[in-house]
Amino acid sequence: PRLQTHTTPPHHHTTTPLHTTTPPPLQQDNSGAPPPPPENEPYSLPYTVTPPRRRFHPTHLLHLITRLLRATLYCLCAPFLFLLLTILNLVEWVLDKLLVSTKESLKAVIQEVWLLGSGIANGVSVILLALFHKEAFDTHLENRQRMHAQQTHNRNISSRNNTPHNGEGGESPKSSQNRDKTTLFTSVCNSDLSDSPTLSHGHHPLSLISSEDIILHRGEERDRVGHIADEALFAQQPSDPALNPLRRSGRKHKRYIVEVDSAHHHEQITTGLLEDLRLNTLLCIDAGIDRVRGAIHSCFHVYEKSSVHQLPAMQKGIKRLEIAKQKLSSAYASLHVLHPRGLISATELDVRGKKEIIMQAGYPYENHTVTTQDGYILPLERIPNRGATNVVYFQHGLFDNSFAWVASGTSASLAFRTWDQGNDVFLGNFRGSFSYDHVDTTITSKAYWNFTMNEHAFQDLSAFIKQIHALKQEELGEDAPISLTVVSHSMGAATMLMYLTRWSMLQRPHGVNAAILLSPAGFHEKLPLWVRILASLFERVIAFLPWINSFRFPSNVIRMLTAKVVQDVKNTPATKDLMAYIVSKILGGDPTGHPFTDVHNVTYNIFAGTSRGVFQHFMQLLKSDKFTAFDYGPEGNMRHYGTPEPLDFAANYKHLDIPIHFLMGLQDMVIHPGDILKHYVTLHDVHPHLAFLKAFPASGHLDFTLGLNDHLISHILHLLPKTPQDPQESPLLPTPLQVLPTSPPPTTTTTTTHPA
Repeated sequence: PRLQTHTTPPHHHTTTPLHTTTPPPLQQDNSGAPPPPPENEPYSLPYTVTPPRRRFHPTHLLHLITRLLRATLYCLCAPFLFLLLTILNLVEWVLDKLLVSTKESLKAVIQEVWLLGSGIANGVSVILLALFHKEAFDTHLENRQRMHAQQTHNRNISSRNNTPHNGEGGESPKSSQNRDKTTLFTSVCNSDLSDSPTLSHGHHPLSLISSEDIILHRGEERDRVGHIADEALFAQQPSDPALNPLRRSGRKHKRYIVEVDSAHHHEQITTGLLEDLRLNTLLCIDAGIDRVRGAIHSCFHVYEKSSVHQLPAMQKGIKRLEIAKQKLSSAYASLHVLHPRGLISATELDVRGKKEIIMQAGYPYENHTVTTQDGYILPLERIPNRGATNVVYFQHGLFDNSFAWVASGTSASLAFRTWDQGNDVFLGNFRGSFSYDHVDTTITSKAYWNFTMNEHAFQDLSAFIKQIHALKQEELGEDAPISLTVVSHSMGAATMLMYLTRWSMLQRPHGVNAAILLSPAGFHEKLPLWVRILASLFERVIAFLPWINSFRFPSNVIRMLTAKVVQDVKNTPATKDLMAYIVSKILGGDPTGHPFTDVHNVTYNIFAGTSRGVFQHFMQLLKSDKFTAFDYGPEGNMRHYGTPEPLDFAANYKHLDIPIHFLMGLQDMVIHPGDILKHYVTLHDVHPHLAFLKAFPASGHLDFTLGLNDHLISHILHLLPKTPQDPQESPLLPTPLQVLPTSPPPTTTTTTTHPA
């Protein structure tokens, strides 16, 4: 039918009904286009006349019958679809429970294996202690009895509080015994698996021990920190009183206050290798199985948001299948924790350097970079006291670095105690001691590690002492009465004797006023037989391995693994006592409270590298029973010393002109007291007024650096000069100060840092 239109006059504001107005007919031209609207009249939308009713067609009946059949089919299939969905939900529930039980069983087995292994290691260690170290065994038994008595006391108090006064509802002795025998595995099997706790990557291992908050405070911050922690904890609880017992009862969360030892507040938590393996394996099991559960949930709930009449719409199902695939992929990716780098926690290890240790102890710190004449760039660290005229220079020994002088805290570290007395403290580091810099950036490993004890004495010590004098003369003036005292240990003491003797023979100013030598090396005539045999075998082995130029950790990963294995041994009291006993038999000292086991993470920081030449030099001293320079052969000796034989330092002690104090430990197994006595006797024969000797009955080799007691520290501090203007107050100043040339080393870089 033709379209009928009607336009409203401009002065009318209401619409006229269709039956009261006869619209004019449409006029069309020959082109078929509608005519334009009349002039002076607004354009209005046309009215559309309802078309006539559609005629009946047979396909309409067919379409109606199809709809009826589809609705009937849906009504008939709905129970079967509901049953199918119920079966799928049941299968999903069974699989989920199976995965949860598998996860908890695996975790329980790992925990039981861990406890069993710890028990076996502890039992074997106790047996060995009973056989070889009766003292530690008796101490271990006393501790076990004390712990057992405390546990029995706590159990009695708990049972007394839980028992009703009227005698009803009490627990029988048999059930109490069965409850005490419940292990972790049985408790997991008997518990509700749906409520079992799970580990997560964000949880710290210590968070598994207790759910109570531990608030660390210091001084006046106790109440403020505790109040803030309580408010934060209370705010995190669910707001529903039915879900939160804290809000339901209206009481505040229980708060534990832990006093922090300020001397050890900075120390990080160090975990062992096996402990990392156990924890990260549990985390891997949790993450992997939980993601598999999520993937199964996505697979079985493809149609969970689709009603019965929307089942043909498969787009939602395909989307959920993609989600399940992603969750399975993430579950497989979670197995990266099983990689060695994922199983070992590098963050749970104290890797602080000497700078962090010194600054966190509240002392200032400076780092000076010194370049030797042969191009080695060495760190000279300093605890500055710029106005002090008394300077103390510390030099470490073999496989050591300046960490040894600051490792025992502020009260037992010799460097800190020396600075507290008003001295300016410098800490030297030999070449190869965690410092591998050289002016020649293209130097090969073989060329870098081509040095002996001669280079330590004639290159490193010479550059360090010259730099110390240059710094002090720059700060105090060239005419300032500077007193330099050297405190050195083991190989550092031997190289100091080599330096002083050689410079005195050449009539060069060595710049040292006094030397305190702690267990000095040099003579090794009375070395134990097993050490001689082991050293001889090691020398023959490295003779067939010419590519070995140094003795150090191949990489930082091996160094970290070693530190963590030692930490595993320390975690068990019996194995810790056994390790202390073994180390005391090798290095000497009292096994009770040995510094190797008590100093925090000494394994990671103490074992620095040394060269093949240094080992060969020690073998020459061991075979000759003399304190000589390195033997280069007749031609090499003529080139270095001017004689066909290597330089004998003990035979030239007559050139020494400063007081030297020899300190020895009667339990030292590395440097025998008889060999130290030989140093003293040789010097005393030519200069009785310059040789001093002090013996400490219970001290071993490490006790002079890491295990200093009050007696040792007091004696060393007494030997240090008090006032350089009055020589009578100090036994170390019988000779005038020797001033070195004012020219500094070729390259010097200084970094000064003050604690916050």
